[in-house]
Amino acid sequence: IARAIALRPAGMDRDAPRYRTYAKLHARWTHLKYPSGAPAPRCGHTLNHLSMGPSGSLLVAFGESSKLKKRDFFRDARILNLDTKTWTTLPSSPFAPRGDHTANSIQNNVFFFGGRWMQSLLGDAFFLSGLGSSNLRWVPTHSDPTPGSRRGHTMTSIPRRNGMVLFGGLRGNIFLNDLWIFDIQTERWFEKKFSNTDSRVPSPRCFHTAFTDKSQHNLFVLGGSCGDSKQSVIYRHDLRTTEWDVVKCRDMPPCIGHTSHLLPNQDLLLYGTHHSDDRNSSAIPSKDCHVLGRTSKTSPIECALLGTTGEVPQARQHHASVLVGPKLYIFGGWKPGMGSASNALYCLEVESKPPPTPRRTGPESGTQQLNALGGGIRAKGAKVTLSLTPVKARKMRVRPEPVQVGRNAMKRTQMLNPQLLPTQDKTAHDQTFTLKVINYLLSEWAPPTRATFFLAPKALLSLCDQVLPHISRERTLVEMKAPCKVFGDIHGQFFDLLEFFAAFGSPDHISGDIKVFNYLFLGDYVDRGMYSLEVITLLLALKLQYGSRITLLRGNHEASDTNMAYGFQDECRERLGPDGERVWKAFNTVFKHLPLGAVIEGRILCIHGGIGRVQTLEQIRRIKRPIDVRLHSTQPQDQKVTDLLWSDPTQGDGEKGVSPNEDRGVASLFGPDVVMRFCARNNIDLVVRAHQVVMDGYEYFANGHLITVFSATNYCGRLKNNGAMLEINQELLVTPKFIERPLAEEPQITIEVDDSKSAPTPPRSALPTRPRHKEGELIRERNRDGEPHQQKERESPQQSWRIVDRKRPPSPVRGMSPPD
Repeated sequence: IARAIALRPAGMDRDAPRYRTYAKLHARWTHLKYPSGAPAPRCGHTLNHLSMGPSGSLLVAFGESSKLKKRDFFRDARILNLDTKTWTTLPSSPFAPRGDHTANSIQNNVFFFGGRWMQSLLGDAFFLSGLGSSNLRWVPTHSDPTPGSRRGHTMTSIPRRNGMVLFGGLRGNIFLNDLWIFDIQTERWFEKKFSNTDSRVPSPRCFHTAFTDKSQHNLFVLGGSCGDSKQSVIYRHDLRTTEWDVVKCRDMPPCIGHTSHLLPNQDLLLYGTHHSDDRNSSAIPSKDCHVLGRTSKTSPIECALLGTTGEVPQARQHHASVLVGPKLYIFGGWKPGMGSASNALYCLEVESKPPPTPRRTGPESGTQQLNALGGGIRAKGAKVTLSLTPVKARKMRVRPEPVQVGRNAMKRTQMLNPQLLPTQDKTAHDQTFTLKVINYLLSEWAPPTRATFFLAPKALLSLCDQVLPHISRERTLVEMKAPCKVFGDIHGQFFDLLEFFAAFGSPDHISGDIKVFNYLFLGDYVDRGMYSLEVITLLLALKLQYGSRITLLRGNHEASDTNMAYGFQDECRERLGPDGERVWKAFNTVFKHLPLGAVIEGRILCIHGGIGRVQTLEQIRRIKRPIDVRLHSTQPQDQKVTDLLWSDPTQGDGEKGVSPNEDRGVASLFGPDVVMRFCARNNIDLVVRAHQVVMDGYEYFANGHLITVFSATNYCGRLKNNGAMLEINQELLVTPKFIERPLAEEPQITIEVDDSKSAPTPPRSALPTRPRHKEGELIRERNRDGEPHQQKERESPQQSWRIVDRKRPPSPVRGMSPPD
């Protein structure tokens, strides 16, 4: 990102290191003044975010009034509702007052450990449970052995392992570097041993910070105090092994009593660092924010200043902070310059610097502005611009460990406390259920090791019943506003969907960007991939929760005749048991009501397949739903539906007109001239479609007036393509953002194929099955009527379990022959 240069940022001490300002992000400080009922000034306290209310709530707990000898320790806990901007005092803790402790939130429960009170060190652990309900309780935990009393340690959540990791701290005059894991399910502690001779193990320390990456496999330990020295080193520990290593970072400042948070783009944000004073060998607290990142996979991590505006808080340490999406909330802290503690609440909102819309076009400007086609009056003067510089995800791929999904996973889901809503209100209950589903799939989900699903069939039927009226009320051609994000085919590859959300922001009102962006999905949510149920359940739950902010279009696989043959029906049967058939039919009932297209700001048409023989937008608007797809019908509406779901552009810009789509056997191929005439006739600039695999995840056609976007990487485990989505800002600048196909050593879906077969055609009568099973288990193949006809031994699910793809291999990458 940035290297140390000879420029001195304004306001920095003359002995401070010199950093370049980080160019890709900027942030603004806001002093949030909610004095009524605010906690007393304090330091050494904790701050947690709770999922209570649309924007959530902040919990301030415990702490001490000063760092001087005469000080008070607090036992209170107060909640700030970010929507109503009011403080609420909770019942006092029955446990000892404390400071320098840790607290971690698990949904609306908070786990506390350790700290100190006066001259005594504390080693107790307890929950504050039932937040947001009438059953609020302080609950102690009992475990033997325990990490023992300490302060200045860290506690890091690992939701996918249903646990937390404790590292380091201070016990009297003894600095610690031990690591303990707390299992939430059993409420037991386990110590992880390391070799005392390994020089890569971090030295004993306190008042450091720790965090995990998105995969939750790696624990990072940063900074801290080892006595007289202030640390500026990052250590990484693989939680699956006993190995530690040092992460090289250039120009990182000393860190003690600071906070660190991993931003959505995977850069690390530091606040409360120090800069060295060579005159007295001390470290001076700084009010600057720093960002750690790297420019490429091979370049070292470097440190840069984060440019900030607004009401910058005074330098402080031993404060508390929590990151909520792009917003960093900071409360209280000790101000060495003032010799006092604070109870001020600040918010630092971090934003990406949007690329400026260029004044001139062409490759030098990095964009291409589409030529006027119709010569008509532009809506609000807007004009679509294509970015010629795609954005690549910088994060590592998400690779969570398989976990046992079943009784224990459901138990975790059921233990979540509802929001502060009347329990007798059915709407409130439905909303709470939807949020649970979203939170679980976005934050806690891991691939199951058995053919199970975390929701019961009854819950899925209820989800379909609830979302159907919302979808039915939408028009066949939805009108959408920018800014928005557009996703192509997903095909049950749930890892890829999570990868996009982790890299570029997720549709969540607490930690995501749903308040800023509308989300548009172009269809083909199910079939071929391993986790179609996860994909469609999450998308329908998001639709139910956020309404018009989420738009789901119909793809050609959202039809019973298609997803009966390509895997979704079998997945429902095998993972949901006897009621799986009912659930599959309920999903297809919803699919019949899905819209067929969307128009963004009147300038961009988005559909799944293509325009084919469709002439006008009005023809799409007049199509009545629900729709049964009839591929070979001669009725005009059926033919338009078939073209919208199944048609493709020609292989090159040199092929003109409309011709039969011989590869698919239905619908049509349309040339660039058809696209240009369609745009001119309907006064639009761009057509966005999905439906075909493209090597880079996106591909331009018709001189940039049509874009194909495909979001599933390495489709069917063998096409080695990237996945992409489109981000469209308010100025209608269209920017492709892509994630790369999995690394060769990364375990992914491996599909059994027969390359002698041709590209897929519309559904045929044969119905192959796709059983799920334990490794080496004897299973029964079933015919279309569900009757067993033979027994055979299967390979491991991680190797090959998709017989669908042997008989119906995927379409080749657009413009390429089938892979060898």
